[in-house]
Amino acid sequence: MSWPADLFPSPSASDIFYTPRVVKKEPPCVPRVPQIRIEQMVRKRAPVTEELVATALPKIIIVGASIGGLLLAIIFEQQGIPYRIIERAKVCEPIESAVFFNAQTAKVFTQLGLNDEIVAAGRETNCLQIYNEDRVLTHFFDYSLFPQMYGSAGYVLPKPVLYNILLRHVPSAKIIRGSKILSVSSGDSFVTVLQDNGDTAVCDIVVGADGIYSAVRQSIFDHMRKDNVMDPKNKEPMKYSTVCLIGQTRALSDVEFPIMAKQDCQFIRVLGRNKPYSITYFTTKQRTLTWSITEYLDNNTHDENNPFRTSDWGQATVDVMCEKVKDIPIITGGHCRAAVGHLIELSDRTKIKKVVMEEKVFSKWYYNRTVLLGNGSGATNSVLDAVSLANWIVSLPEFSLLDDISYAFQSYQEERIPWVKASMKTTKFFKKMLAGNFKAKVIRTMSKYGAKPMIKKMRDNEDSLPEQPS
Repeated sequence: MSWPADLFPSPSASDIFYTPRVVKKEPPCVPRVPQIRIEQMVRKRAPVTEELVATALPKIIIVGASIGGLLLAIIFEQQGIPYRIIERAKVCEPIESAVFFNAQTAKVFTQLGLNDEIVAAGRETNCLQIYNEDRVLTHFFDYSLFPQMYGSAGYVLPKPVLYNILLRHVPSAKIIRGSKILSVSSGDSFVTVLQDNGDTAVCDIVVGADGIYSAVRQSIFDHMRKDNVMDPKNKEPMKYSTVCLIGQTRALSDVEFPIMAKQDCQFIRVLGRNKPYSITYFTTKQRTLTWSITEYLDNNTHDENNPFRTSDWGQATVDVMCEKVKDIPIITGGHCRAAVGHLIELSDRTKIKKVVMEEKVFSKWYYNRTVLLGNGSGATNSVLDAVSLANWIVSLPEFSLLDDISYAFQSYQEERIPWVKASMKTTKFFKKMLAGNFKAKVIRTMSKYGAKPMIKKMRDNEDSLPEQPS
């Protein structure tokens, strides 16, 4: 089967799974294809035979080489499921944040043969220390009993380190870089993916692992609107109450930051006095500090930080926020009276990012043969989402029909959505606790004298949820 030559210059749409893709050193610049042209091309394409699509194992395209996308690819690689990753960036540079893992993910990484490598790259964390601007310790949350309570300690590592570990376990030939998705057309028997260079791919399942502003999500919603099955709640604008400035320092000596001499990860927060900011940072095995500065938005600053109304989310907005927070004190572990500006100076300015922290759980994660990954908050939920989805895909019967796939996707969503909502609820609670208003002070005071009961309550809430995927 081949596409009409005047529409798609590429060979068979299924070659993406069976022959190495030839990537030119300097691909020509192809202008964005108008939506009306996309619809014309999809309508005109040649019919696809059942022999091409209906194979015993589903052929899968993962859109986005994210943490979740890579982990899903590793599982498919080990299970012999044919897949390809399509990534819009030519070179992926994960944001310089920290990722925290614990007993929830240890079992997953162990089963995949990754746990020793990931744990070796991280540092165990045994407590959270919260300070005020006078550098006085106001709260101390002890995590040292977590190994006895849950079977594993928590540990932290930089996101770029985790990303590179996962990337090493995915064959590079199965990642197509520098390709942007224009549309995903999902039908009863196959899915057609159109890329911005005119190439197409036909597969059985498309997984959107390309973030909250996902092109795959947009395609799903477009199809649902056309079919008049769109949940009104999904039409509501994205909610957010905080923005974060995120960075990572160069490798530091014990003299520069005495806390680097500690063998366990130093997990520290400093709360701004009468300021809508908190600073969080971690010491890493790589002797760096990964740091984030959270701004808690009110009605005025919420509008100012609307990502859809802000024309420049690049270096200019980073510099503005850096200037606002540079004088907030931080803890070095010694006599040095350092401030946030010191962290900024020790970091690569070009890699400091400003990001919006969205707060929305979509009610529909799939449509036809297309499904979304990473609907939770944080790396842990991305990992567990990937495992759950992979379990259901691997369990599909041979020559799966749309009904089989829809049942698997629905089961995946029902399995994960309680955990995602619980995680979102916990995140909102801690945001309230760390804000700079009077209500936050009351919550912090209560938690200071009720830390253990609070942790127990959170654990009891988790025990009432469905079993995690493994």
